[in-house]
Amino acid sequence: MNKILIKTAGRTGSHVIAQQKMSQLGITRSQGRFYHNQDLPPQELYTLEAPVVVHDHTMTVPQNSHEWDLVVSVRRSVYDQAVSYCIAKQSENFGHAPAPDGDFIIDDDLFVRTLKNYKVVNYYWLLIAELIQWRSTEIIYWEDCLPLDQDYPINYPAADRRRVVNHPQLMNRVWFSQVSHGRRISYLTVSARCS
Repeated sequence: MNKILIKTAGRTGSHVIAQQKMSQLGITRSQGRFYHNQDLPPQELYTLEAPVVVHDHTMTVPQNSHEWDLVVSVRRSVYDQAVSYCIAKQSENFGHAPAPDGDFIIDDDLFVRTLKNYKVVNYYWLLIAELIQWRSTEIIYWEDCLPLDQDYPINYPAADRRRVVNHPQLMNRVWFSQVSHGRRISYLTVSARCS
């Protein structure tokens, strides 16, 4: 039986992926076979019996990783991932309701901090997927899941970048951040070698 561990930095559609994986295993939330890292400490989550889906935002690697099917949920556009977080934070809506109407002006300092954090955590999990022994690994990019084949009730999607009024200013901050740190790292896309 499968033990599926979904790792994500957040704002990657991982709730949709969790629902898809539960469906593949033939389990439901009401059966108590789906857990989020807010439900139990990681050490307890990683000892759960199969079949189980664990949705985990921590950077903890289970000691029994060889027993787990790892799913790394990321986005090709880290820019969009950071925008999604900033909109969710500003609207105090992390998926419990549809995205609010209207345009958004995003705090550029929060945006840059969020972007850098997501870049680091996404890269961390892509490396861990490759370097640690897992039962199996799968990298799922949110953009490849679209359009969705059905409604997924656990989480609503956030507003996208078309509703961000200060998009040009944010893009300039990303460029300035790269130049001022002497780095040639693309903060706009993530790529990984999938095997």
